[in-house]
Amino acid sequence: MKRSALITLALLGVLFGLVAILKLNRTVDVQEEASGGPEDRQAVVRFWDAYHEATELRSNQRYEDAATSYRRALEENPEHEESLYYLGNCLFELGEFKSALEVYRRLVQINPRSHRGFAQLGVTLSALEPGSYPDYAEARKAFDRVLEVDPEESGPLLRLGWLSLQEQRLEEAYEHFQKAAGFASPEGHFWSGFVRFQQRRYSEAIDHFMAIASIAAHEKRIAGQGGKSEGDTAGTERVPLSPLKKAELKAHLFLYWAIQHSGGYPSEAEKSIRLVPPSMAVPEKITLSPQPANSLLGRGTWGDFDGDGIPELAVSSGTFVTIYKYRNNGFVKTVELDLPKESGSVWELCAADFDQDDLDDLYVVSSGFWGTAGNVFFRSLGTTGTEVSFADSTQEVGLGGERSTIRAFSFDLNGDGRKDIVELGSSDYGPPLRIYMGTDTGFRDATSDSSIAFEGIAVDAAVGDVDGDSDLDLYVLRWKRPGLLFRNEGDGTYSDYTTVAGLDGVGGRGFSALFIDYDRDGMPDLLVTTHAPYEQTIARLIDSRTSIKENTPRLFRNLSGQFQEVTAEVGLNRCYGVFQAIAEDFDQDGWVDLLFANGGLDPTRLEPSLVLKNEQGSNFSEVLLLPGLEPVRSIGATPEKRIPGGGTVVYLAGVGLFRLFP
Repeated sequence: MKRSALITLALLGVLFGLVAILKLNRTVDVQEEASGGPEDRQAVVRFWDAYHEATELRSNQRYEDAATSYRRALEENPEHEESLYYLGNCLFELGEFKSALEVYRRLVQINPRSHRGFAQLGVTLSALEPGSYPDYAEARKAFDRVLEVDPEESGPLLRLGWLSLQEQRLEEAYEHFQKAAGFASPEGHFWSGFVRFQQRRYSEAIDHFMAIASIAAHEKRIAGQGGKSEGDTAGTERVPLSPLKKAELKAHLFLYWAIQHSGGYPSEAEKSIRLVPPSMAVPEKITLSPQPANSLLGRGTWGDFDGDGIPELAVSSGTFVTIYKYRNNGFVKTVELDLPKESGSVWELCAADFDQDDLDDLYVVSSGFWGTAGNVFFRSLGTTGTEVSFADSTQEVGLGGERSTIRAFSFDLNGDGRKDIVELGSSDYGPPLRIYMGTDTGFRDATSDSSIAFEGIAVDAAVGDVDGDSDLDLYVLRWKRPGLLFRNEGDGTYSDYTTVAGLDGVGGRGFSALFIDYDRDGMPDLLVTTHAPYEQTIARLIDSRTSIKENTPRLFRNLSGQFQEVTAEVGLNRCYGVFQAIAEDFDQDGWVDLLFANGGLDPTRLEPSLVLKNEQGSNFSEVLLLPGLEPVRSIGATPEKRIPGGGTVVYLAGVGLFRLFP
């Protein structure tokens, strides 16, 4: 006993000694830095105070405050590499990509051998996120520079492989991934298999995925864990997934997809990695004739452009819009609208009868998540001959000019009977939310009159009367920043109602928000989705019992203008890769259901979409995968009930058309 006490005292003495040495070293460093006059010493003190404050704020994920403190530190020491690096990281976390790039470029200019500076520069330049500035050529140079400094680093090899994959240079991508796998990177093994899967070389893909399963089994045997191990999918708590577990989860799903083309699992595949697909119904598909389903890649909207009572489907595709009309139990291509050359690529479509002539018009958003472009307003002229015709009336109605537009909606915000337009975008290029009020001759920019002002990247908005005063209020979802609720004051102005409504800190990692009266009490409830990490969504697909406390959609019940979270109560505490959520009573039982269009900006993120049934306001249950457990990716969805034949026809962007019957 005495011996144990002596040992403990000795260890404590050593510990205190180390602390004293560290404090002494820090004091000496400060004294050496402050060896000048009083002003120099004060500057050093100010620098370290700001730096340590920033570090603490960053560790608590208060990135905005941390960025402010790092900037204060850099005012005293403009070339401090740690401050520059972490300032860039904070800005990246806030979605301020332009500023983050400036900081990282400054860092690598100060230190041309900054391994992590070039790495983060490359990551930022290759980020496919709202408001980012993708530049694959410069990103590639940054990762090459990292490899010059450290040739045995697997991270830049993975990023280089991913860049090649995005550009469809598959063999080049495979080469990079194989090199990363040679440095014991589980992700290198997975992505090697992914490339072979994309090339339909399924037996080779299976070999790569089985290699990951073998490595994972070996690691578990070494650890002697047995039974459940780190990262198992069931349960409500989760430790961070290791690189091996991430690769294992993805390999598990892709192995299932690959064996569908090879006659079954290899004999050596253990039962634990043999996926049993969920028992959900397969929907009846509506075939497109003569267009194949894989030609429908862009977002779409429904509109009765010819006034016959049966809506047409408009689909965005590159620099043109295609109109499909329902004929003979299917949809056929009828009209193709070309955009002006300066408009860029089509992203979002919005249809409504803006000029009150009983014909829906079409508003085309051209920039999307990156940069700026001019949007185009097509006025429907009705049927000319056998097909509907349109006129470009953009300048005439007052919607000309370049701007950042991620989404566009039509609502009658002021109750005058005319459709207004709400646009969302990035504050790097002007107001991130713009309001155009409908007039007798077109639209009037009422943005400055609305009193709505905020920073960041607005990716979606929900519109509804949250407080029962008959005025439409606005909830704005921002990327990497909390969402904001704006109350309509009834005079054309809006006030920030977020704190009063109890919605502080909600949102930030999702693409979709909507008001939905899920409990049928007459008040719009708020659903805010999260784009969960890919591995977490796969864990849910593999084991439906998976439920965690973060990266889930969040549902808030409206209690007369005050919102109370009910996510876990209604069974939505699961991870989904939601890119767009829509609400519709698919089974026509009087309770509004949900459809999650799952996917994302990254085309390598493959996962089916999902319909969730509203069980009379008590629970949302997963009832249907679209189009089943298949490797697909969607970037949006839009429903329509007015198509002959009954049920709801859903256009799932990137996948195809489905008729969902009650």
